[in-house]
Amino acid sequence: DYSIMHSDIIINSSYHTKNSIIKHFKVNESKMEVVYLGEPDRIYRPLKKDDSVRVEFKIPEKFILFLGPLNERKNLPGIIEALSIIAKKGFPHKLVVVGTGRPYYIKKIRILISKLFLDDRVVFMGYLDSDKICYLYNKAVVFVYPSFYEGFGYPPLEAMACGCPVVASNVTSIPEICGDAAVLFNPY
Repeated sequence: DYSIMHSDIIINSSYHTKNSIIKHFKVNESKMEVVYLGEPDRIYRPLKKDDSVRVEFKIPEKFILFLGPLNERKNLPGIIEALSIIAKKGFPHKLVVVGTGRPYYIKKIRILISKLFLDDRVVFMGYLDSDKICYLYNKAVVFVYPSFYEGFGYPPLEAMACGCPVVASNVTSIPEICGDAAVLFNPY
């Protein structure tokens, strides 16, 4: 509170963040500025054909990609439930999950996966370096970002920089950042 109230200017990464700070801290809008984050790291780019990472990690040729910290805010159960619905309709793709989280949360996710009979359809990759992430963005059929809350949201931009189609939630800063370059949906 002290820093917010006594600063001359507050730089925000999105209008959503700016409006949240104004609402919650009653800050005068005149001291708020929006400066979008820079372009994704230059490592995120379209790649030439190379299947080394896919072969190394035994990733299927066609897959859906999710990337982010594994926590409640990122809404991984939403993707898993959607995968269950489309799998029953014959959609053959697997879900590749990149990220780490607290053991209790990962256990909760694995229970949901088993309950929905998707044990053979979800591949957990854990933490990966940016070269491998870039590879996955390039190979994924689609990148899905169902987050309930973002102040900015870099992964959709990284995916787009690699030429990967993006499907993302339509809440908080995500529509502002993705614009009409992504298919947006209600994460609830």
